Amino acid sequence: MCINFNFFIMNINDKTQVKKIYRGSFQYYQESTLYAEDTFEVFKDTKLQAFAFISNMHSRAPSGELLQISTYYEVNKNQIPVQVEIIKKLGNKNATESYTYDPVNSSLQYKFIGKKVTTEHSMNTNQKYHITLPTALTSTLFLGTKKFDTTSTNEFFFLVSNNQWIFKAPQTVRPVYVKKISDTSENLTVNKNIVQTIRYELSEINDWETKKGSKTLEEEKPVPPIEIFLSSHIAIPYIVKYNNTSIKIKQLNFMDE
Repeated sequence: MCINFNFFIMNINDKTQVKKIYRGSFQYYQESTLYAEDTFEVFKDTKLQAFAFISNMHSRAPSGELLQISTYYEVNKNQIPVQVEIIKKLGNKNATESYTYDPVNSSLQYKFIGKKVTTEHSMNTNQKYHITLPTALTSTLFLGTKKFDTTSTNEFFFLVSNNQWIFKAPQTVRPVYVKKISDTSENLTVNKNIVQTIRYELSEINDWETKKGSKTLEEEKPVPPIEIFLSSHIAIPYIVKYNNTSIKIKQLNFMDE
């Protein structure tokens, strides 16, 4: 299972213009149980000032079948996703989702390719958006797209798809709220190495607005935030934690340009 790179705007095989700048891997844990791993590469187009993020994940489903996911996420110099592809395979099931940005009318062309049916539709993108992927590499990329207000909660908009093996419905736009917990870098131990990180918390509920509303936080059912420990390397995360699930960087190598 592989991605056809000829389909994309950036030609990652053009060594004169496109440079590989990072490679590495993540491990996915449920409590202390390792359930998935992925490897990744990051490329930079030095002429267009664009970036491409490529990941390949392998996991085991409860049935014992191998789950394979490959993702490609390309952003332009303005951090707008211009080309995205997600390829999934589990046993005899497979599906592909793709997004292509049209700068002429600021729309996003979506295509879902299932086993028997292909579905396409177009979406307007008037507000700045971020596309969610099942792999970790681009999960925190949005944090580098605007200057943070450290005195309050910052709002971002995610484009979310619930289409797995068949097309069910168009994407929905979901707001998320992020707080920058540390203004300065903190020490973090990763694989026995001490690194510098900035810590964030992400929630689907704006608790600052809840405080102003009729209900207090104590009256609301508490929803634990997602904890993010961010590296200084183009918003690649070191660790992402939610409840008993965590994603941890295993390897992160900077490549000579």
